[in-house]
Amino acid sequence: MRRLLFCCAAVLLTSLAKANAVPPVSTTVCEIVKSPASFNNRFVRVRATVLSGFEMSALRDPEIEDCRGIWFEYSEASRRGFAEGHLSEDRSFKKFQEALSAVIYPRLQGHYCMGCPRYEVTAVLTGLIQYAATGLGFGHLNGSRIQFVLESVQEISLKDLAVNYDRNEFSTEPVKFPAVGSAAYFSTQAVNRFLARI
Repeated sequence: MRRLLFCCAAVLLTSLAKANAVPPVSTTVCEIVKSPASFNNRFVRVRATVLSGFEMSALRDPEIEDCRGIWFEYSEASRRGFAEGHLSEDRSFKKFQEALSAVIYPRLQGHYCMGCPRYEVTAVLTGLIQYAATGLGFGHLNGSRIQFVLESVQEISLKDLAVNYDRNEFSTEPVKFPAVGSAAYFSTQAVNRFLARI
């Protein structure tokens, strides 16, 4: 009986090892969008540009901009964990995160720049595709039928978007403003309010 159990466990472990050894399918975001059911619960490798911001996390095809994007998620944050991979938080991933987190800063106090990324980030991403044919989808308000769950990042390329911003109004570095309680701040604000009424 012990030998039988040992043999069954060995067969099961071998099968799992083979399943995990299956290389990801190299494809594109557009191909996944065209045929999501054929990629459901499969690991893929795509070159994609990340769209990241307020209530937005998606991948788009860097070559064909008019095809729809797919929701982008990290392994640990996915709500459907039955077939997830493990997120590889290596040096490439950290560079990827830093680039996505970089923003442009307003030079004028009281001004805000929501959705002002410093870089357009494109990379080769490996991860799991999940497809919700019916019922709730993925992402913000469950609005996406397709989700890419990230496992690893390679070959990162960055396009600096700072040139798209007016240097007189925006900065690539955080801007220090006077304390809100200072007399100079209040006098400047008072002058500005007065001039706005003229």
